Amino acid sequence: MSAHPISSYKKSERLFALYQYLPRSKAQATSLTELMDKYASDTDNVSNQRKNLENDLFSLNQIFTDIFYSQALVRIPAWGQNISGQTARFYIEPDFSIDAINEQTVFFWEMLSNYTANYLPISFQQTLHHKLAQIRKREKVRFHQGALGQWQEHLINLPSVVQAPTIDNQVLAGIHQALLNKSQLCIVYQNKSC
Repeated sequence: MSAHPISSYKKSERLFALYQYLPRSKAQATSLTELMDKYASDTDNVSNQRKNLENDLFSLNQIFTDIFYSQALVRIPAWGQNISGQTARFYIEPDFSIDAINEQTVFFWEMLSNYTANYLPISFQQTLHHKLAQIRKREKVRFHQGALGQWQEHLINLPSVVQAPTIDNQVLAGIHQALLNKSQLCIVYQNKSC
C-alpha cells in the first residue's frame, strides 16, 4: 500500500485501494473508525471524509453486485439494515477475486500446475494451487446453485407397486449347496399371481 492516505486519490483509485486494504475474513472485519486511519489524513475534516468513506464502501459494494454478481463486500449488520447504535464492520469474502478468469487462463494455470510445478518457485506454486482451488470452489458453488446442480430436488419418489418376493431360506441354502458342489441349476420362473 502507498504511504499516502486513500482519500487523496481519485474515486476509482480509492475504490481499488479499499478493495486491497479490506480484510478477507469475518474474524478480521474492520470498522469505519479503523478504516479511517488508513483512509484519511485531514483531522480537521473528519466528518466529511468519513461520509466519503461510507460512500466509497457503498460504491464498491454496488460494483461487486452489478458487475460480478457477488455480495463479496460484507457489512455487519447487513447492507440496508439499520445500524441502530452498532458499529458497522466490513470485510471481503475470502474466496472472492476480481481476477479476469476465462477458459484460456484456467487452462494455462492448469498446465502450469500439472506439468511445470516442480520447476516453479514454491511461493508461485502455492499461489497457483490456491487460485485453482478458489476457481474450483466457485465453479462448484455455481453448479449447485444452477438448475442442473439442483436435480435432486426434482426427483419424485413413487411408492413401488411391485414388491420383491420373499425368498425361502431353505431355497437359498439349496442354491448355495449346489454352487459349492458345482452342480447345474435349473431355475423356473412363474407368474407372480400363481
